[in-house]
Amino acid sequence: MGGKQLPARADAPAAGKKIKCAPGNVFYLKNLFIFNHQNQIIIMIKFQEIQKGDYLIADFDGDKRRGEVTNLQRESKRAMVDNGIQEFWYEENQLFPLPLNDEELTTLKFSKQENEDGTVKYMKGAFRMMIPARDNFSKLEIWYRDERRHIVQPLNLHQFQNHFYEMTKVHLNHESFE
Repeated sequence: MGGKQLPARADAPAAGKKIKCAPGNVFYLKNLFIFNHQNQIIIMIKFQEIQKGDYLIADFDGDKRRGEVTNLQRESKRAMVDNGIQEFWYEENQLFPLPLNDEELTTLKFSKQENEDGTVKYMKGAFRMMIPARDNFSKLEIWYRDERRHIVQPLNLHQFQNHFYEMTKVHLNHESFE
């Protein structure tokens, strides 16, 4: 990957937590948020993309937790999120996406096949996803039965969950199915 590298920071995540991105930009994954080199959160979620069952980060007075959307109020742009401890309503500006990556797919019970040509295929039931190389989620090919989609930009986890649901009519969660 070309581009300018920033000097190492004392609070930067351990090796392997640097996020690949466009040349000249370096981003870090820290506490499940994506930060730029100035330690600013750089990705906000688009409320219209959120569906029941989506996983995301909810921020309540600085307490940032991963959770599942259990209800939506579209008119007031609020989502009820269950973080495993409690359910609570969050405003749009308190919600942040999770990145789509190998760790998330493993948690969602996808199996992985690394191919000789360097591509990686993820599988859950009859649903398939192919990425061009290990840990490179910049382009995806997804298919389910006779429907195929070519996605030429990175997706966040909730966006991937929505594609999965549109294609399979099943919510993508931690449950296994075959």
